Amino acid sequence: MVQHEPDNLLKMTSKKTALISPDTIPPLRKAAAAIHVSGELSLLERKLVNVLLLNAIDKISTQNVFTIPTAVLSTLAGRGASKNLDSLKAALETIASTRIEFNVLETEQQPAHWRFSQMLGGAEIKSGICRYEYPTMLTEMLADPDVYALIDVNVQNKFKKGYALSLYENCLRFKKVGRTRFVPLQTWRKLLGAQKTTYDDFKHFASMVLKPAVAEVNKVSNIIVEPEYRKEGRKVVEIRFLISEKPQAQLTEPDFPDSLEQIRRSDTYRRMMAINLGDQLAVTWIQSDPARAAQTVAYVEAKLKDKVIKKNIPGYARRVYESGSSLELFPPEVETPAPNAPAAKMEAAADEQEKERRARAVTAAIMALTIEQTNDYVEAYVGQGGRATTYNGETGKFRNAPQKVAFISWLRPQILAQLEDVAAAA
Repeated sequence: MVQHEPDNLLKMTSKKTALISPDTIPPLRKAAAAIHVSGELSLLERKLVNVLLLNAIDKISTQNVFTIPTAVLSTLAGRGASKNLDSLKAALETIASTRIEFNVLETEQQPAHWRFSQMLGGAEIKSGICRYEYPTMLTEMLADPDVYALIDVNVQNKFKKGYALSLYENCLRFKKVGRTRFVPLQTWRKLLGAQKTTYDDFKHFASMVLKPAVAEVNKVSNIIVEPEYRKEGRKVVEIRFLISEKPQAQLTEPDFPDSLEQIRRSDTYRRMMAINLGDQLAVTWIQSDPARAAQTVAYVEAKLKDKVIKKNIPGYARRVYESGSSLELFPPEVETPAPNAPAAKMEAAADEQEKERRARAVTAAIMALTIEQTNDYVEAYVGQGGRATTYNGETGKFRNAPQKVAFISWLRPQILAQLEDVAAAA
């Protein structure tokens, strides 16, 4: 058997494994037949199956033996660059020895397509390199699938339970359709790897497997799934899942043109343009924290007036905005109309002052959050599809400014709604 040298993951990742990030890895184009499989695999084993396949997929049509550094394999499976290989070896051995039945969803309708195999023909680890082999029949199926799903390594590593990861993969293929078909209960048990006799009782299967899996998929992935049941009498015999794409957190411009138009008509935006901040940055700052955006502009204008800043004004403004330090000494100015101004202008000024009051209240509430409270909000944000890969739960801070801005943009309306609820109840 011919063995070719290191494959696609090695080309895309640094040899310094500490720099390897799942964010830089493309999604896996995984054959539907290899998604809809039986076999009781653990969470780590399921993750490893995907990472090994991702490493091999570009050349699997011409070879079936591949290599990958164990540190890369471990990192991309969500374990970090662990030097403890015992669990990795045990997982590879299980994958190679577990009988897998492929295309389970289709075999219910088309028994002629039935086939089984092991997911790996064998594996070895030597001098920090994992060498593994696929059975020939399996490479033929995986090489050029007609039907497939795109599996994101970064998403899969958010999962904590194997049942949930399996449910996610089995539903992801049908995202565009919006639902799976009704499938026999026993088939879903095969697909999720929940075939222990304990789960013969649907009550136990639902409470110990199905409900926790659905909750985790909805919390950590990019889709929302909802089970529907078909019964014979009081007995559940079939299940299908309704599938919708989870709305993603917006980093920059809102989806509503009126909101964007209002931002660009604002005094804060005009003043930000005057110091050459740029449209995208101005929109992002005002959208995520309008009070701080206005305070930053006032602070920078004051420093310009005092001739403290002589060059790179946008860079100075960015450092001020992202520093997190208090700018209350430079409150945003709200123009107050003369007493004899038209009623419409007076009303507009009052609205602007009310918006400013709410913005200040929200900012104060965010600054008063404890680290534990912030961690809870970040967890909810990630559960709704937000990115917080640079968030440090011990310090309560983001290392990456765009991620911080996107999170604050999501957080502000949550805090505002709470403040309004408290005010209404008072």
